[in-house]
Amino acid sequence: MTGDRKHRTLNDQLEAEIADMELDASADPEKYYNGGGDWWHLSHAERSVFAIMRDCFPRMIMTWHCYDVFKLASSAETFDDGLIKQARQLHPEWCGADLSAKEFSDFAK
Repeated sequence: MTGDRKHRTLNDQLEAEIADMELDASADPEKYYNGGGDWWHLSHAERSVFAIMRDCFPRMIMTWHCYDVFKLASSAETFDDGLIKQARQLHPEWCGADLSAKEFSDFAK
């Protein structure tokens, strides 16, 4: 979403992507809550069971997406490969193969 904007760090890019997604969600509040039709959609059951607040969802899902790409568990054109490489060099402690809730929490900070 951030298009041709240049970012200095992965965190800079992540914050810009979150801002874009929050703006998009405010323009169309139902866009990310359509019953879980895609991985980045929040189903009614997920909202209820996990008590996920609507306003927090864009930040949560975009941060998870970034973490997933950082871990090389998926690829995405969303995040710049050079910034991913830079972040992996800065945080080798998060470069293991396994995804974990604790590590995601640390990454998200």
